[in-house]
Amino acid sequence: YGALAGGSPAVARAVIMGCVGLAALAFWRQAFLLNSLCLAWLLQLAWAPRALFDLGFQLSFAAVLSIALLY
Repeated sequence: YGALAGGSPAVARAVIMGCVGLAALAFWRQAFLLNSLCLAWLLQLAWAPRALFDLGFQLSFAAVLSIALLY
């Protein structure tokens, strides 16, 4: 899905978080939203540190973080 959708920061975040959630299900663990969000943040910044200054990157993580905190 990530390759077909273009690989924008929001798509990469969704793919990483989805993989973390599926891995948690495979190992019979509970997936925590904030942990998977932080892991996606770390992986994306390790891959492309300049993504921190991308507005799409910032808004994507801010939106998911606000949903997680309000939930």
